[in-house]
Amino acid sequence: MVSGTFDRIAYFYRIYDGNLVRLLSSSRSDFFQGGLEYFLNSPHPAFTLLFGQGFEYRLEHFGRLGLIEMDLFDAFFALGFLGVLFLLILLGYYAAMALKKK
Repeated sequence: MVSGTFDRIAYFYRIYDGNLVRLLSSSRSDFFQGGLEYFLNSPHPAFTLLFGQGFEYRLEHFGRLGLIEMDLFDAFFALGFLGVLFLLILLGYYAAMALKKK
């Protein structure tokens, strides 16, 4: 099992030309860079920072970069600061309720 895991990591290490960041992030760093570029070049930066770009807008304009939604950065690009804050509050509430009930 360990040998198979090592072989898999070595395989992707060769494919990514020794790029450790890309290997450790499963090439998510590529999507992050593209998403951040589109996010920062928004025509309405203050609105985009607070409310994000939305899922549908990202899908229409960015193609594959639109609906990745695998990490907090993707949620931030789509939902903005207020949306991520609301999401974290909601997740915190559910976590508190789960811990309270045991």
